[in-house]
Amino acid sequence: MSFAEVVHILKKIYSKYQVPFGIAIWGFAPDGTAKEILVDSQGRIIVTGEVNVPNVDIPLSSLQVTRVYEQTFEDGTTDTTTSNVTQAVQSDVVYAGTYALQVIVPAGQTGYVETPTRPVSPGQQVKFSFAHREDENIVGVKLAVVWYRPNMKIIAVDEFDLTPSTSWQIDSRVVTAPQNSAYMALRMEATASDLADGNVYLDDMFMDLVGQIIRVNEEGRILVSSESTVSTMPHLHLFGEFTTTTTPVETDPVDLTAFAGPKMLVLYNGQDVVAYVDVYASLTIGGVFYPVRTGIRLEPGDVKVGIMRDRHPVIKLRMWSDVQATEGSLQPALITWSL
Repeated sequence: MSFAEVVHILKKIYSKYQVPFGIAIWGFAPDGTAKEILVDSQGRIIVTGEVNVPNVDIPLSSLQVTRVYEQTFEDGTTDTTTSNVTQAVQSDVVYAGTYALQVIVPAGQTGYVETPTRPVSPGQQVKFSFAHREDENIVGVKLAVVWYRPNMKIIAVDEFDLTPSTSWQIDSRVVTAPQNSAYMALRMEATASDLADGNVYLDDMFMDLVGQIIRVNEEGRILVSSESTVSTMPHLHLFGEFTTTTTPVETDPVDLTAFAGPKMLVLYNGQDVVAYVDVYASLTIGGVFYPVRTGIRLEPGDVKVGIMRDRHPVIKLRMWSDVQATEGSLQPALITWSL
């Protein structure tokens, strides 16, 4: 691999850099507050100090969950808004604690309650969970994740059909914020039968951002070491080009034992379909492989990057898609730095 080709690959990475594997990165300032990592107008990460990319250490297997919304109704109030329903905090039917929310849906009609919005970034993974219970007059229950643009116009709605139950059920989902999204909210929608009003009870509603911990300063700038302990000349390792189908395909293992520095995994989906990648690692070529990161989602045209630590000396990938790709290829690669 020539130096010119390496530079070309690096430019491609930096020009399309996204947060690792679709997970928005948050950092913690010295006072302990969480801050979203700053990027400039071209989407490049803003750092403090002399930048040396190999010294940015982001372990792929270490995820931080940051709670951004919690509603247990234990103060006797609710911050949810309504559409074609009435709501009240009550203590007769609860999942946990003393209070839960009762939502009354008029007979033969559909309505919903919606949480306040919370800020997100495109590609941000969000995990939410809630407890719900319905009476016999509820014939349909649906959860909707509403994505908003910065101007609060709806950009997309992800809907999940749930099964009504007269006993408490816990439902949870992990979703990924779409392109151009800035805020999100959750809607619990229900439909009552024509015979009578229906009742839905909600409790313990939580929303978490899933990210990785990186230390930042008060302005949200990443703190990196300015001391170079590795060579600035990268080595490029290509897995090859692949066309994904519903049958998963595995790459040959890549042995990186000779490269003791950090390793940058680059995944480029040049196909016309959504692809998924699992990352596996082993201590030796013939050893047992264990999952490092699974279910990495790559939209058509996505380039996703992650820094791997040197506890992963042998790497292989497993790739697939829900339908067979008809154009382009999936092109994974590893970039390493020698000590």
